[in-house]
Amino acid sequence: MGRAGRFPGRRVCESDLPGKKSPASESKEIIVNTLKYICLTFIQLVKQIGALPQTIANASKQRQRQAVLNELEAERLDRICNPAKYRGR
Repeated sequence: MGRAGRFPGRRVCESDLPGKKSPASESKEIIVNTLKYICLTFIQLVKQIGALPQTIANASKQRQRQAVLNELEAERLDRICNPAKYRGR
């Protein structure tokens, strides 16, 4: 029994059969998928633009922290290399 047996009163068209697509529907599907990816890309771009100020602030804070750590590390290495300079402190 065909598809009409499972769905009473429904006609079976050639376009309903699996594996049968017209060239027009395939091109429409390609266009729809392309537009979908363009929209998703645009949404990601808007999200990244919105997050840009926070990203810049985080990078600035990280650079400040790294400068302090570099200064402390330089002093530590100087104490190791020149212990006489730091006696009595």
